[in-house]
Amino acid sequence: LDLSPRGSLLVTDVDSGATTQVDFPESTRSDTWATWAPYASLLSANGCFYTLAGKTLLEFDPNRRAFTFHGVPAASETCCVDTAMADGPDGRIYAATHPNARLVSFDPATQELRDHGQLDAAEHYPGSLAVDAAGWIYAGIGTARWNFVAFDPRTNVMRPLLVESERGQGSARVSKGTDGAVYGKAGGRHYRLHPDRAE
Repeated sequence: LDLSPRGSLLVTDVDSGATTQVDFPESTRSDTWATWAPYASLLSANGCFYTLAGKTLLEFDPNRRAFTFHGVPAASETCCVDTAMADGPDGRIYAATHPNARLVSFDPATQELRDHGQLDAAEHYPGSLAVDAAGWIYAGIGTARWNFVAFDPRTNVMRPLLVESERGQGSARVSKGTDGAVYGKAGGRHYRLHPDRAE
């Protein structure tokens, strides 16, 4: 996060110690302070590095030392924060965005971008994503009213997992356990997440 009109990525070869600076695509340039700033990133199982430079999703191939894709999955959004990026069960890269809490995805094979919809009608900060062994994607959101949201990429079913009385001020977090289940934390309570409930 600097004050330049365009961001960049640093690549260090740990064997030689050489570092190369690779500028973000020209389309991410902005005269507005750090509009392109990346706040979340993912080293995918496919070997590529992903981030959102502001609203632009970037794919970087470390072997080629080059950006191999850039595009805007949801024009209304400004960034992706924290750990809200994940490898999907379908090979897609998923991200949750700010300020409208939209779930978006990118297919590296076809370079197709998708906007899957809004995770919550009022919340602005989906801060974490995790995928369970059954292929459901879970989001932890906040900050005014925490919640967990489950999404099935096969059917596009999206559902909140906490009833209103269980929600409070703050953010929910999700992470995958070693048993393949996704677990959440909100308001000091710990949950095991299922497609239809949080226990």
